[in-house]
Amino acid sequence: MFRNYLKTALRNLFKNKIFTIINILGLAIGIAASLLIFQYVENELIYDNFHEKSENIYRLRGDRFSQGELAEEMATVCDALGPLLPDAFPEVKDYVVLSNYQLEGVISYGEHNHKLQKAFFATSSFFNVFSYKLLQGDPDKVLTEPFSIVISESLATKLFPDGDAVGRMVKFNNRRTLAISGVFEDVPENSHLKFNILFSFQTMVEWYGKWTEDSWWVDIALTYLLLEPNTDTDELITKIDKFVDDRIGKELREQNQAMKFYLLPVEDIHLYSNFPGEAEVNGDHKTVHFLLIISFLIIIIAWVNYINMATARSLERSKEVGLRKVSGASRTQLIRQFLLESLVLNLIAVLVAILIVIVIHPVFYDFTGLNISLELFGNLEFCLAFALIILTGTILSGLYPAFIMSSFKPIVVLKGKMSSGGKGNILRKALIIFQFVISIILISGTLTVFKQVKYMQNQYLGVNLEQTLIVEGPVSFDSTWIHQQKSFNNELLLNAAISDVCASYFVPGDEVWFTNGYIKQSNNDEKASRTLQVIHVDHNFLDYYDFDFLAGRNFTEGSETDLLGHIINRETCELLGFENPEDALNEELNCPNWRSTKKIIGVIENYHQRSLKEKFGPIIYTYLPHPRFLKKYSIKVHPQNLKETIAYIEKQFADFFPGNTFDYYFLDKHYDEQYKSDTQFGRTFAIFSVLAIFIACLGLFALSLYFALQRTKEIAVRKVLGAGLKEIFSLLSKDYLMLFFIAILIAFPISYLIMDNWLGNYAYRINFGYWFFLVPVLAMIFIIFISVFYQVNKAARANPASSLKYE
Repeated sequence: MFRNYLKTALRNLFKNKIFTIINILGLAIGIAASLLIFQYVENELIYDNFHEKSENIYRLRGDRFSQGELAEEMATVCDALGPLLPDAFPEVKDYVVLSNYQLEGVISYGEHNHKLQKAFFATSSFFNVFSYKLLQGDPDKVLTEPFSIVISESLATKLFPDGDAVGRMVKFNNRRTLAISGVFEDVPENSHLKFNILFSFQTMVEWYGKWTEDSWWVDIALTYLLLEPNTDTDELITKIDKFVDDRIGKELREQNQAMKFYLLPVEDIHLYSNFPGEAEVNGDHKTVHFLLIISFLIIIIAWVNYINMATARSLERSKEVGLRKVSGASRTQLIRQFLLESLVLNLIAVLVAILIVIVIHPVFYDFTGLNISLELFGNLEFCLAFALIILTGTILSGLYPAFIMSSFKPIVVLKGKMSSGGKGNILRKALIIFQFVISIILISGTLTVFKQVKYMQNQYLGVNLEQTLIVEGPVSFDSTWIHQQKSFNNELLLNAAISDVCASYFVPGDEVWFTNGYIKQSNNDEKASRTLQVIHVDHNFLDYYDFDFLAGRNFTEGSETDLLGHIINRETCELLGFENPEDALNEELNCPNWRSTKKIIGVIENYHQRSLKEKFGPIIYTYLPHPRFLKKYSIKVHPQNLKETIAYIEKQFADFFPGNTFDYYFLDKHYDEQYKSDTQFGRTFAIFSVLAIFIACLGLFALSLYFALQRTKEIAVRKVLGAGLKEIFSLLSKDYLMLFFIAILIAFPISYLIMDNWLGNYAYRINFGYWFFLVPVLAMIFIIFISVFYQVNKAARANPASSLKYE
């Protein structure tokens, strides 16, 4: 019986080649698009699930409040908190503290050098809490001793190609000696922590002092807690808040400050945590959910096409159903037959879809930048889940047409009294409206995403980034650094291709993680403390970047007085309560943490230190010519002969700062990196939107073709009676246009709410204009016109005699 069903199904598919090809093409594209998105989503969802204890590992993060308002949201907390929690709360089994404070430099062994890029100071229980595989060394001991490090397998191979790494001594910045106590397997891609070197936490304490271990006022510690199973995290956080209040609550209240803590499961960090101080740039759960929804919409549209075509052709197959029933076929047998046809069609589409994915995968990755791995094809769970989705969709899309066609009464269809109206017609119209609604939402959504990204990239930032080359400053230096830096700057300016040079700790585009509390000396009230972002600069930084001074002056090179001066931006000026910039001049600011008081000597206009996703931050600039605080050189270069200019800069850098690696990048590209995820999302959204609309067009084309064939004789009669192209176009398109206008009323409110919510993530955003409504409407009218016009033109050119010669 199955063999007979299969033979009949294949015969029907080959009999109607055009509709079969349209259905397979639409389904294959829909399934291929869904496969690509599902693989990306799967990669995003499995972050940190390789840890054996992941269900009980949480990261502790904190917010700081000043004057009753949120001042800082951080991924980190103060160093002192983590070590105290296991003894204070039985729910906390263990803890790990990570920090990269001042962790910059070069590890060297013989002629092999490695610049630190992914490194942390880590407490001793790191390898007991996390499941990073330790290949050599004792997990209980590798991070206990000061001046000991653990390195990755690939780094060990690079530094010691001739033997084991454990026990070897390496140099750090050519000044300090470190012992390698262990080697770990390279960190998996699906880890929110990326590192190839771990320093023992005691090394940081020895280098920078006891305050790095027991400070309550500096948030530089990524703190992870291993909790007992089934711990109530809400209750524990309440206890931690009270614990901190008991410890330092009095001091916080004296400064009118407060702290609040939160726990986040380690598996949620990648998608649900994007705060200052993150170990890596994390993903975004909204992007993942958006793309997941789009993937389902694409494949649903493909299945909707199948339902529409199957129900539209039900009249054509009515006599087949009638004859089968007269011959003894039961309704159940007919349903099986039609479901098998649906299954065969979908299986062919799946095979075509897999081929499409394999072929376009490299191009798709290059264009979107999305992390999509074909290794998931070898994952049994993923394949079973996807097969279940396809099977469910196949059954659901095939079930309704099967029930419709199997319900035909033989006596009615064989007498030719069957009409094309009824429930099938109502459902078909509803599904066409659904396709129009989705298409309008996707067009308006794509347009909004691209306009927002373009708006952010083209907006005036209040700072000049053009032709700026950033060179990472030396990490290995001595007491001659100040003299060397001046000589380096002067030597660069002798080159005609270099017009200006400055140095700073942060450059535009960097996340300013260094903050401090400041109090107006005139208030003499510690409760009036305000948290400000601190940027250390040289005398030329503000002139180099063309900042607009609202009041006061710039720093003067070599001025002892200016070492005791501050320059602030407008946001800081307003935050400190000054009515206008002039009022801020000569006001003294006290920083309790640094036990220092400095005068405000200038006020500059706000500029976008970070992307337009964020509001202007309150920034304070300090003149501090010291190698630890001037990490980056900004060099203004002419666009001609860039290779030669960069080679010249590299030579001077090597001459003045021997033993340091030369690393550089262009500032405009660095700044635009902040929009990388938005650009990727925009491209991906656009690609899948176009695919969804194309699949909808295929269905619309197929339906218009079918109804044109069904009305061939009616069109011929109308032509004989004098109907022209205009009348025939109206005849075939008016129903679609009516459904389209119904879809507009449904789609625009939904689209507006979705995109307005998405734009709410940006501090500076576009406003909806006429384009939001007009462009999708015109685009869809054009699509309808193209889909229908071919059939109209073909029908208009046909000879009526050919259609009516048998009448």
